[in-house]
Amino acid sequence: MGPRIFLIISTALLLAVNYAEGKWSYPDQRISEGPLNEKMKVVKIHSKDNSTATYDISGDFGTKFEIDRKTGQIWQVEAVDRETKDRYTITIESADSNGNPTEDPFLFDIVVADINDNYPEFEESSLTGSVEELHDKGPDSTPFMQVKATDADIGFNAAIRFSIEEGRDIPESPSGNRFIIDPVSGWVRVNGDDLNYEFNPVVRFIVIAVDSNGGAGSNARSREVVVSVRDSNDHAPEFGPLADISLSELSGLYTPLYIMYASDIDEGVNKKVYFEILNGNTGGPFTIVSQQSEIDKNLGELQLVKPLDFESGVVSYELKIKAYNKDASNAADVTYASESTLSITVIDANEPPIFRDTPYNYRITEGPAPAQPVPIIQVHAEDIDFNKTQTVTYSLEDPENWFDIVATTGQITLKGAVDREATADGVYHLKVIATDNYDHGHPASGSEEVAITIEDINDNPPAPDWGPEGATTYVCEKPRNRTARHIKATDPDSAVNGPPFTFRLHDSVDQTKWSLETVDDESVNLIAEFSDYGLSSNVSLIFTVADSGTVSKTGTATLTATICKCGDDGECTNHYAFPYTRGPQPFTSHGPTIECTTLWRAEIFIFPIIYTHFSI
Repeated sequence: MGPRIFLIISTALLLAVNYAEGKWSYPDQRISEGPLNEKMKVVKIHSKDNSTATYDISGDFGTKFEIDRKTGQIWQVEAVDRETKDRYTITIESADSNGNPTEDPFLFDIVVADINDNYPEFEESSLTGSVEELHDKGPDSTPFMQVKATDADIGFNAAIRFSIEEGRDIPESPSGNRFIIDPVSGWVRVNGDDLNYEFNPVVRFIVIAVDSNGGAGSNARSREVVVSVRDSNDHAPEFGPLADISLSELSGLYTPLYIMYASDIDEGVNKKVYFEILNGNTGGPFTIVSQQSEIDKNLGELQLVKPLDFESGVVSYELKIKAYNKDASNAADVTYASESTLSITVIDANEPPIFRDTPYNYRITEGPAPAQPVPIIQVHAEDIDFNKTQTVTYSLEDPENWFDIVATTGQITLKGAVDREATADGVYHLKVIATDNYDHGHPASGSEEVAITIEDINDNPPAPDWGPEGATTYVCEKPRNRTARHIKATDPDSAVNGPPFTFRLHDSVDQTKWSLETVDDESVNLIAEFSDYGLSSNVSLIFTVADSGTVSKTGTATLTATICKCGDDGECTNHYAFPYTRGPQPFTSHGPTIECTTLWRAEIFIFPIIYTHFSI
């Protein structure tokens, strides 16, 4: 009744104003939306012109309004809905009995006033959310989702307040509602401690939205909200049983020695368990390699990264081991880690004897075998297994059989002739082996090298290095190239007993025809001093080579020079190769180019043909 009384009073005032002012003018009119049981007066228009006989209205109102054409009363005849259309523009007109206008047309609006006739509507996408099971809790915690709703009304009628229905959580929570909601913003926070992904991965609650701020005449609507609970690392791994173990001190490195297990009922990275040794790993010989095996199990392989040593005195370990989720966001929280202890006993094993006072080095001078064995150096190996109750015997690996060893004491003696030149670098590497007398299996052996430096004596003369040409050369009877052959010498002795070498032709060599020309410390050239040697076959050129040792050594060698007739190109032409060659093979002044059996033919001067057979 209130809105209707307001409209009647406003109409009366309008008419009073209109008549008082005596002009054709009307303000906007207000009507209320909602059901209409009978037609209602809106406003009565009146023209000051006494000739006015009829009134009319037009506009975008359809059939919702009508006018009494004689009295000018405008009526609302149909219900209006503000949410559909909130105002209507009315054009009013007046005319005399002949239809002539008595006033200019005038426009005013009929404004539809809102009533609370709509319910809140939820945004569907805001009714689903997700939260980690370890999300922070309480009224000051971080909201994880926002419920949203709208109301088609306006102003106070559209002011929405949210709440959560008590005791309607699904599944029911013994601690009360799991969530709280901000009544104005709709932000949802975790309230209780009953989020558990492993048992309830999805929870539901009822949210209520009420308009008009929940006041009198408000409209309310409720919906179910679905929250997916995400897994958090809220469970500590659980160890499988750990058994005490014994390990030989000879256990291999980086191989599985013991397998431990742990399980975790969380999911994803929160399920994967890693193992870590916290303490008890004296000297750091152990590590644990973490691996996943089955769906619900994680395993850790106990491995050695350093060898065990019973004799060091550390014969047992108490490893305190942590199982935790290294990749979880709260990996550092000890609440979600487990600890257990693994007991390890180290067992003594038969190991090779250990050589002491290494490295072993000695120097001797090469020479003939001594009349009696000569002690040179003593080695010592110790067996510390089983309280040092075992004995050690010694043996040698001596390829040249120059030395011997006393099996019980490790004394090495020189017994044979030593030749420095038999070694690669003047150092002889002697291998000494120490073996224990373990009688419960195979004895163990260890070895050590004795490096014996052999000092040189000048016991080798230099000798020519003839190379593939051998100790022969070919020289034209009328040489164009005076260098008949390059001769290089070598000496197996050390540098102090080696070059520079001294080369000399023997007195038997005709030194008017032959000479030696120094090239460097190790070589000379044979020079042909003649211009026409004349007819000859082979010439033996004997020469000596002496080294530079304090007590010099001299070697003697013979080079056979074959004098041949040569063509214009300076190559020998008076010999032929058969039957193993493809034809005549020329020879250079530095020797033949192939190895074969050749038949030499002397040129006929005043002598009959003579055939001489040589083997090259």
